[in-house]
Amino acid sequence: LVTLGYGARLVSVRANPEARERGFDASAMIEQLKGEMKNAVESGGGHDVAASIKVNKGFGKIVLKWVSDWIEKLD
Repeated sequence: LVTLGYGARLVSVRANPEARERGFDASAMIEQLKGEMKNAVESGGGHDVAASIKVNKGFGKIVLKWVSDWIEKLD
């Protein structure tokens, strides 16, 4: 189970242990996101099963979609 919270400039992520076992790592996800979408992310961080991403204005839905797609690719 991975839960996403969403606001105009914030994406919050929480995962249970089973998601972690299947490869979910919020810190790694955020680093990849920052590399792929440099202009979208203002800041972000957390640990392997919980994190928050502050996005630049206008990028909220784009980042939410990116995160959702990333999660769907997990085994």
